[in-house]
Amino acid sequence: MAIMLALRGIPPVLMSGTRFILAGLILLGVGRLGGAPLRPPAGTFPTLWGIGVLLLIGNWAVVWSEQYIPSGVAALVWATSPLCIAALGRALSAGDRLGRRGAAGLALGLAGVGLLVWPKISRGDPGDLRGEIVLVLGMVVWSFASVWVKRASIALSPVVAAGWQMLTGGVVFFLVALILGDPARFRWEPGSLLAFAYLTITGSCLGYGSYIWLLHHVSAPRVATFAYVNPVVAVFLGWAFLGESLGLFVILGTVVIIPAVILAVTPPKRAGARQARRNP
Repeated sequence: MAIMLALRGIPPVLMSGTRFILAGLILLGVGRLGGAPLRPPAGTFPTLWGIGVLLLIGNWAVVWSEQYIPSGVAALVWATSPLCIAALGRALSAGDRLGRRGAAGLALGLAGVGLLVWPKISRGDPGDLRGEIVLVLGMVVWSFASVWVKRASIALSPVVAAGWQMLTGGVVFFLVALILGDPARFRWEPGSLLAFAYLTITGSCLGYGSYIWLLHHVSAPRVATFAYVNPVVAVFLGWAFLGESLGLFVILGTVVIIPAVILAVTPPKRAGARQARRNP
């Protein structure tokens, strides 16, 4: 909902670039105050930069898509990101199969996304799906970057690493915004600026910073279980405050996608018990 409000005055690329530059500087400042070294180890800066750009591409896809689709639908489509992260993680691990639960969850999640886009498909207007298409592609990029974070070996505190990733990715997007002429399309709207401040502090510093910290300590699919709650909240807020429609297919998509994510990323109880016995 905050993205939708911020878009009323700030173009998408400019919003993503500026937001992450500010958030990156804040997190680096927090790391400095905590006594963590800020200088990336030799040879790791390209990895930080690459991860930052890819994660920001995913964020930009959400922002851009909300020019064409409701915020609740965007959140529901993004809720399938844990499925994508799990599938990519398995694909990048030689001989590591997705498993029956993961495969079933992935299929169910795809069915849920299909329900969300079916009204547009049934109208025979493929161009009307541009928001959903960009959002799904951005989700794939975000998921790949999340797996990369988990596998990368960077001797920095997670807060500092997140700060560098946001700062470097934000600079790239800010330069792109200048090339596109986004500053000329900026409008001073109080509600838009308040939403931007919320996104910078809560969404980027607290949300993204926590996400990166967790990726260093917990499995990537497990971290992505924020998708259990986020879409439900987003659908409700979009309906309550932005007047977004709660159509039949949005409700059906919600009912299908959330169980799909839970099925895919929650290990069977017996497997969990065996693991607990092996690691008392």
